[in-house]
Amino acid sequence: MRTRPHSLPPLLVAILLVLGAIVGTAESTVHAGSSIKSDEEVLFFTTAANWSDGSWVAPIHGWIFEPEEDSFLRSALVESLRGALQVKKSQESIFRKRLRWFLVDNERGKRITVRVGGVEKKLSKSKADGHFRGTIRIPGTARGARAGQSLRIRAKTRSGDPRSFEGTVMLVGEEGLSVISDIDDTIKVTGAYDRKLTLERTFLHSFKAIPGMASAYRVWSKQGAAFHYVSASPWHLADSLAQFMKRTAFPSGSLHLRDFRIKSSSRWNLLKSSKAYKIDVIEQLLAQFPKRRFILVGDTGEKDPEVYSEIASRHPTRIDGIFLHLVRPNDMNPGRTKRTQGAHNVPVTVFSDAGALSP
Repeated sequence: MRTRPHSLPPLLVAILLVLGAIVGTAESTVHAGSSIKSDEEVLFFTTAANWSDGSWVAPIHGWIFEPEEDSFLRSALVESLRGALQVKKSQESIFRKRLRWFLVDNERGKRITVRVGGVEKKLSKSKADGHFRGTIRIPGTARGARAGQSLRIRAKTRSGDPRSFEGTVMLVGEEGLSVISDIDDTIKVTGAYDRKLTLERTFLHSFKAIPGMASAYRVWSKQGAAFHYVSASPWHLADSLAQFMKRTAFPSGSLHLRDFRIKSSSRWNLLKSSKAYKIDVIEQLLAQFPKRRFILVGDTGEKDPEVYSEIASRHPTRIDGIFLHLVRPNDMNPGRTKRTQGAHNVPVTVFSDAGALSP
C-alpha cells in the first residue's frame, strides 16, 4: 500500500518536499558514451563476486554525479533543514557531510568504462539516479583472483585527469559460511523505530557501533565467513556507512541499500516497510551463492524477525541460525517469539550482549 504524504511525520514531509523542489530541478542529461568530466565524480559500492564455469562473475555498481554544494538553491535547502533539525554549531560539520550526498546532480546516460582483474569493459548507461550497473567475468587465472580475496575496480578517466575512482569486489567461494547482517540497530545505534530520532542520528551525530558487534563479526571473519550488509537505508548514506564500518573495524562485505530518487516515486521507499525489500535482496544472495550456508543477523526494532523467519521457512537447510539484537525490552513478546520460530527448525537467538553470537 502506498504511504500517503499527509500521514507522515511533519518534519520528514518537509525534508522530502524541499529536497524534491531543489534536487528535482538539478538532474541533467548528458550525451551517451561521454567519459567522466572534470567536474564529475564516481563512487563505487562494494559488491560480491561468485564463482561460475571457471571464472568470477563480478557485479559492478556505481554512481556518477556532479557535486553542487555551492549553488543558491542548495544553500537555501541547507538553511531550511538546519532550522528544521535545530542543528547546533558542534553538529555543523557532520550535518553538511551527510546532506552533501542528497544534493548532487545525478548524471544520466553515462557509459563508464571500468577495469578489474585485468578485464576492461564499458558498462550500460547510467540511469536517471546516476547509478550504473554491469557484470564482468574475471578469469580464474587472473592474478589475486582467489576466494577470500578482493579485487580493485577502477574507472577509466580522461587523458590528463589525475583523479582515481576505485571500488572493491569481494571474491566469495562456492561453499562456506556467509553472514547477512542488517545495519541500523544491529551494528549501528540508530533508533529506527522512531523517525525523528533516526533523522537526528543520521544527519547530526557520528555513527556509533552496537557494543561488541564488530569484535564478534571479526571472529566469524577469521573463521572464513563472508559478509553481506543489507539495509533499508538509501544509497546516499553508503559512503558514510563505509567510513563508519572501517573506523569501527567491521569486516568488509558487500553493501545492499535501498533505491531513493527524489524526482520519482521511489522517494517514498524510505517510508515503506522494509520486509519485502529485504526478502528480495536476501533471496538474490541465496540464489547467487547456491552452495553456501547463511547466518542472518538483525534486530527486534522493526521487521527483521518476520523477514528472517520467512527466509528460514523457505530455505531451512540453507540457514544455520538467526540472531536478533534486542532493541527494546518488550519487542519480543511470547506471540512474536513464537511466530519468529515459525514452522522451521532454524535456531533463533535473541540477545542483548553481542557475546551471545557464535557460528
